[in-house]
Amino acid sequence: MKYICYNGDFFLKDDFKISFKNRALNYGDGLFETLRSSASDIFFFENHLKRLINGMKVLKMIIPENFENENLEKQIKHLILKNKCFSGVRIKILVIRKDGGLYTPINNEINYYIFVEKLSEKNYFFNKIGLRIGIFDEIFKEKTFYSNFKTINSMPFILAGIFKKENNLDDVILIDGKKQMVETISSNIFLLKDDFLFTPSLENGCVDGIMRKFVIKISKEMDLKISEAKNLKEIHLIRADEVFLTNALQGIKWVAAYKDKRYFNKTAKKIIQKLRMMNE
Repeated sequence: MKYICYNGDFFLKDDFKISFKNRALNYGDGLFETLRSSASDIFFFENHLKRLINGMKVLKMIIPENFENENLEKQIKHLILKNKCFSGVRIKILVIRKDGGLYTPINNEINYYIFVEKLSEKNYFFNKIGLRIGIFDEIFKEKTFYSNFKTINSMPFILAGIFKKENNLDDVILIDGKKQMVETISSNIFLLKDDFLFTPSLENGCVDGIMRKFVIKISKEMDLKISEAKNLKEIHLIRADEVFLTNALQGIKWVAAYKDKRYFNKTAKKIIQKLRMMNE
């Protein structure tokens, strides 16, 4: 990545500086969206922007006039071209309340940043080797009024990432105080048992994932019975036939193992084939 976009203007990454009063740096006062594109074809852009704006409203941020679909999309596409990303692209939109104040901000206006980087694959791909997952129970992720959005207050996920690394796992499930599944470090989770597909409810505090929505939609078209359940626990993980993880950047990743339990991937493979067709 050579260039970044800041409030609609373009800068060389190495020349750009941030203030020591930056509220992301000091207070984690912001939120973000991570998107995928194939060159300038941005996947699910309107869905991401809608979630971002809804999150800004929840966090009482003022939405600037130039934060519109066509304008923001044009800036992203221009940044992709400036960075010569002609295949798969990872896009991050970061929104931060403007500098100033301590815990109480001076105002609710925002600055926004857009970053892009190249990906090795143009479209979503199915992992040949299934993931090994565990459960992270050192701290709990409880529901808040902003849980369904991607805020930069990420300490539970950071500690979960350290736990994952220490235990040689590919991902871990975060749980709440009742030991109910919420989500993994960067994905929503789905469990298949017979013809029933289960995923934690938004009321559990998981991110309202863009890919989660589309997987639910595709699964209904495949005549699977969908349950957004509040009480998914380890026993359901052990009983499942398939387990897979979803996010907008990676699509679907199938899970091969939890402890001694092993899983199939037949349904996950069918869903990602349909997903790839949507973005070709």
